[in-house]
Amino acid sequence: MVAAKQFEVMLARQILNDAYKPLLHDGVGKNGVSSEIYRDMIVTQLGDAIGKSGAFGIASALHGQLALEQTPKTTDMEK
Repeated sequence: MVAAKQFEVMLARQILNDAYKPLLHDGVGKNGVSSEIYRDMIVTQLGDAIGKSGAFGIASALHGQLALEQTPKTTDMEK
């Protein structure tokens, strides 16, 4: 489950990073290293919060799918 949550955090960060690019580049004086650091800090914190809360539901869905694949499958002959 830990790997699934980390995947959700990583995916949330990527989505937020792409979403924040147009917002921060339109602002006055926001072009430069400081804006990149600021955006990275925002994306990291929001991505962590989204991943820990499971807001997207990706971690639980991925965990459920992997757990389903780990269960032994019965064949018609075993029934």
